[in-house]
Amino acid sequence: MLDQWNKREKELFDTEPDRVPALATLPYADTAHMGRMAPGEAAEAAKEAARTVPPREHGGNCDIKDLSRGSKIYFPVYVKDGGLSMGDCHFSQGDGEITFCGGIETAAYVDVRVNLIKDGIKKYAIKNPVFEPSPSDPNYTNYMIFEGISVDENDKHICE
Repeated sequence: MLDQWNKREKELFDTEPDRVPALATLPYADTAHMGRMAPGEAAEAAKEAARTVPPREHGGNCDIKDLSRGSKIYFPVYVKDGGLSMGDCHFSQGDGEITFCGGIETAAYVDVRVNLIKDGIKKYAIKNPVFEPSPSDPNYTNYMIFEGISVDENDKHICE
């Protein structure tokens, strides 16, 4: 599957190689996070490792605004003993990071329950993650408001 991703994304990247932002982030060993792999194995694997952009069949970079308390996500597991990691929580996010602008990043606690469905890919005939949004809407009777503050290096207030 990794070979398929790298081939597919390299072909896409090559359609417009000078585009900023790039259409796909190709493997780049210097910035690869290899999890629990032994250092020797990690260095070799990092040369072809998948990046988090774009999201793929395994579920990376799931920027979906309604994934909140009570949501369910079904991730296909393609690798024996595969791990689960999460992060990059957003205070506010639209559906998808298609503009590469991202959301408003935040520190967060994530409380999850994981159940493994043996042979789930075969049983439910899924190849991609399935997302079930929360059964309850967010309650904004008690909320915070954030004011946009420029962090642009050209903003004279910030840089003085």
